[in-house]
Amino acid sequence: ININEKQLCSDTPEDTRPCAPNGHNIFNTNVVFDRHGTVVSRYRKVHLYGEPRNSTFVPESVSFDTDFNVTFGHFICFDILFYAPAHEMRLTQGIRDFVFPTMWFSQLPFLTAVQVQLGWSYANDVNLLAAGSSHTEYGSTGTGIFNGRKGTITSVMNLDEGERRIYVAQVPKYPSSAVTSQRRVATQRQKQRLGQSLEQRALARSSAGFKMKRDDALELYESVWLQQERNVTKDVCHGSLCCHFELEWSPVQAGESPSGYRVGAFDGWRNEQDVDNNYVRNCGIFVCSGPNIEDCGLLLNATASNRNFSRLLIEASYPKSQEFLLTPNSVRDNLLPLEPSQFEWSVQEEEQSHLLSVRFALAEAESLSNLLTFAIYGNYYDDICTYGIDTPDKDIQCGYKPKGDGAADLRFFGNWFHMLTVVLLIVSLSS
Repeated sequence: ININEKQLCSDTPEDTRPCAPNGHNIFNTNVVFDRHGTVVSRYRKVHLYGEPRNSTFVPESVSFDTDFNVTFGHFICFDILFYAPAHEMRLTQGIRDFVFPTMWFSQLPFLTAVQVQLGWSYANDVNLLAAGSSHTEYGSTGTGIFNGRKGTITSVMNLDEGERRIYVAQVPKYPSSAVTSQRRVATQRQKQRLGQSLEQRALARSSAGFKMKRDDALELYESVWLQQERNVTKDVCHGSLCCHFELEWSPVQAGESPSGYRVGAFDGWRNEQDVDNNYVRNCGIFVCSGPNIEDCGLLLNATASNRNFSRLLIEASYPKSQEFLLTPNSVRDNLLPLEPSQFEWSVQEEEQSHLLSVRFALAEAESLSNLLTFAIYGNYYDDICTYGIDTPDKDIQCGYKPKGDGAADLRFFGNWFHMLTVVLLIVSLSS
């Protein structure tokens, strides 16, 4: 369960930060009970999101074992966008199952709740059990159970009214060997979910009571308005990131629509105020109600989109980094993402470089109506030791070998020559 926890500041004398006048710290805390009601695990949220709470002096990374031989890691809400503790547990401890209570405030085009949850589960190839708050008046909804590269087991985005409900599903255990397949055949349940009628899917966008946030960084993107072109090939660059886009579509209904799409690139920090921010490298296709960038990132009405896509492709080279996560990022007008059976995703290391070639495409023979977002979302967290953002010497300090571009080799040789000269000088003096 997720609770507010109160602790005396004096219980942690090593924490020299100012204490509240009442002498207490208040934490946003997960508490885990076993079948007998015994507390077996506790986790205090690290990355607060505008909430009047405290964080621990030393960030926690917490997991617990079960009597059915599965180890779960757990974290809370906004933590999912950061390396520690969420991604760190996957990489350093090999944990494949996670519990995730959240009161997520969905944000278009790239950070609606289930969109983020499926992307994180898929990219890490882990089971994620996400229990979302359901308060539509605050823009908070989004619950799901996800099985890594196999996709969604169950998920929901309630936009019209809140609910209090327990979602139950059979979740497969991961075998000891990693799952490597990039594409999966849709299960019957997934096919039923994917086959919703347009009328059902339109309900998500017609809800007047849901408070949707907007990504204010959109104005910082380098982006291109596509107007009415039906076959598009574009290359867009921002900072050091260049994105290649290919799109083909046909109208769902006769007549032109004022809405359309932008293709955009972003290489920079998220700029939300008063919260921890992360560095993002993003290549995205996103819907807009009109030609201006201010028209993008909005929850459109049910008739605004008039495109049926037969081809969507994004390709880009992403730099390696000490801590980063590349995720397929998509959302339709029901605010649910595409399933793995609907897309192709690959990440390949480029030969003799420290770059990754990433490809995200609509699956062959797949068509898609009422798309809101389709993107490669590169989360670089604190952007520590990202290849190519600093000097060649810094790259070498971070463990990157020179890639054979002549100048880098020369600089690398120069460093060794300098060391060799010093060694020879010392030997000469000692002799």
